[in-house]
Amino acid sequence: VLSRHLMTREQLDNPYAEVPLARYVAFLESAAEAARDPSFGAIAGTAFRPATLGPVGLYFSASATLRGGLERLAQTLTTWQDGTSIGLHDEDDSLVWTYRIEDPLIWPRRQDSEYTLAATATMARDAFGASARLIEVHVEHLEPADPAPLSRILGRKPVYGQPGNRLIFNLRGADRRQRSEDPEMMAMLGQHLDDLRQP
Repeated sequence: VLSRHLMTREQLDNPYAEVPLARYVAFLESAAEAARDPSFGAIAGTAFRPATLGPVGLYFSASATLRGGLERLAQTLTTWQDGTSIGLHDEDDSLVWTYRIEDPLIWPRRQDSEYTLAATATMARDAFGASARLIEVHVEHLEPADPAPLSRILGRKPVYGQPGNRLIFNLRGADRRQRSEDPEMMAMLGQHLDDLRQP
């Protein structure tokens, strides 16, 4: 599967190696086919930890609140993945995190969507516990033949066929302080990520 998508194990050993987005998304789709598991992306997402994202993940998990972590994730994740829109906004009593690949020609992309939703939800639960309990999930692709694996991973059945992928959290929980931030470490991580964003 790697060779089919012009990727090597040496590339994957380098956390700063660049892979074109369309190739990455197609690789995930092929990996699910090779594994004969339509829920491959979602299941792989459950193994995700903050360190998987390097300094971006550490920036997220060291945040005092879930909101702060998701804000930093939205601001910095494009350092790791271009061609993607990531946002965060309040909606009534909810905090809504959105994720969507902007290029409509990069399709299908079920594996990327489910991987990202599962990975983000897993990372949020690990770092912020009950404050990261989901109250709703939206997925852009249509409902698969077996929606049970993603529902089990996320803790609730998603609403399918939506304009984008969304994780919806309780606003009060998202603003609950979980830890004190280390200002020196946060400044260092922020500066490092700014440096990575330079041309």
